[in-house]
Amino acid sequence: MLFIIYLGGISKYSRFSFKCGIIDTILNPSTSSSAKCFQCGSTLILISKETSHPEGSLFPQTVSVYKCSNQECQDQKDKEELKRIKLRDEKSEADKKRADEKQRRLDEKILTVIGKEEKERSIKE
Repeated sequence: MLFIIYLGGISKYSRFSFKCGIIDTILNPSTSSSAKCFQCGSTLILISKETSHPEGSLFPQTVSVYKCSNQECQDQKDKEELKRIKLRDEKSEADKKRADEKQRRLDEKILTVIGKEEKERSIKE
């Protein structure tokens, strides 16, 4: 991850990167043409840039989407993203099935208890 930190009243940036294959340059409009892909070293192309102001935040959040100029590398990244999306969808579907099954068992248990109580009442009467 790259973080750009504004230091006081000085327009100076400090760069921090972690050991997970991060782009070697600060990504801002003036240096975006020199941004490199961390896997193949090709130039990154800016696809879109969105700035939003999240609720409860004092500062706007900017999300920039880049594409690798090396087509093979980009195809690999697209495949990995589709795989992640598929796994996320499968997980959410499995979670939904588990929640439905749990609710069904709870409903059955409640109906069983209610049925026993009704039988006991009819026997007493």
